[in-house]
Amino acid sequence: MTEGAREQDQGIGGISHRAAALLAWSVWALCVLLAAFALLLAVFTPPGPIRDNSYWGVVIAVSLLTYPTVGAFVASRRPENLIG
Repeated sequence: MTEGAREQDQGIGGISHRAAALLAWSVWALCVLLAAFALLLAVFTPPGPIRDNSYWGVVIAVSLLTYPTVGAFVASRRPENLIG
């Protein structure tokens, strides 16, 4: 393999675009699993004296998953962008 071909295969920061996309979606999947685990804990926790039965945890979890989703889309499409 020639030196030029090796440099051309590398993406931003020494990682290929395909590896960057795989890493971005893997981190997104980890965030989804952690949010699902947090929701399960919130649902199955017995109500205490100050806990009400509202579903604000679901709203917060869904809204917090928008950030990793946008980051995964940006990182998979444009790995050189710092937002992703």
